[in-house]
Amino acid sequence: MNSRKIIFSVILISVMVLVSGCGSKKKVNTSISNNSKEIENTYLDLYREYLYDDLFDSKEIASIDTFNGIIIDVDEFKEPIMIANYHDSINGNFIKAYYIKDGVVNETKTHKANQVKYLYNIKDDKLELFIYEDDSYKSYSALIDILTKNETDVRGVSENEIGEEYVLTSDNIKYGVVDKNDYDNTFNKLDELYKNRDTSTLDNELKAIKEELVVLKDDEITYKDYHNSYGKYNYDDLYITLNKDKTYRFDYDINGDYMHIDDTCKYGYKYIYCVKGSQRFRLEVVGDNKVKYIDKTKKYNNGIFSYGG
Repeated sequence: MNSRKIIFSVILISVMVLVSGCGSKKKVNTSISNNSKEIENTYLDLYREYLYDDLFDSKEIASIDTFNGIIIDVDEFKEPIMIANYHDSINGNFIKAYYIKDGVVNETKTHKANQVKYLYNIKDDKLELFIYEDDSYKSYSALIDILTKNETDVRGVSENEIGEEYVLTSDNIKYGVVDKNDYDNTFNKLDELYKNRDTSTLDNELKAIKEELVVLKDDEITYKDYHNSYGKYNYDDLYITLNKDKTYRFDYDINGDYMHIDDTCKYGYKYIYCVKGSQRFRLEVVGDNKVKYIDKTKKYNNGIFSYGG
């Protein structure tokens, strides 16, 4: 009788161990499953699913089989953003940007553009992404404004304003082509381009740009090793006055009558950019207290204005 109790006790203990072991294994499997689920919900998977529906299954876009994609970092977002550039056979080239907020993909409006460029913001001393359409508009639009602001608040920079407040870099951000018929494979290559992107060339160019800025200081204007004073500069009977508050005055002779214009200047990349309505001219700092006048009419081009106090 006692031996039977012992045998029963041993069997009972064995069953309890087995049951306990099964429970632990199930818990581990659940944990692995949860971890796998987290891995699946990366930015790449979120974008992969969203863009297929938004571009290839769209009722608003004429049928397309490919689009050009870029994954890139933007400081204001924790996850990288996604840029899709596609060609509509009827209306031309368009760009849409996508970003992740609270684990959900959001999209911007569609913009007529076909390029993504880095511009150096002189005032804020930083690189910014802009989109550009080179067929008709000839204007750059700030991507961060498109992502975070109303359409009316998007900064635009026209081609003839480049150099004044923003400097165009030569960096070409390489697109990857996503093919509907080989979707997963081609989409994954966008991530490879993103992770393997070499920014050393851009870093070197940025350094070179900063060395070419005309700087407005409290007591003088500097460009490279040149130093220019505030005040009046003259060339023959022409006078240009540069003021600390960025205003200027240009005195000149028209058929014996002395006239003048005045407005403001921007101190930018390689030049001082001055404007009066639709009139625009540049001043190139060519030495200590010496500037060269440049405008489209070439009327006073190559005239060296020297400081006269």
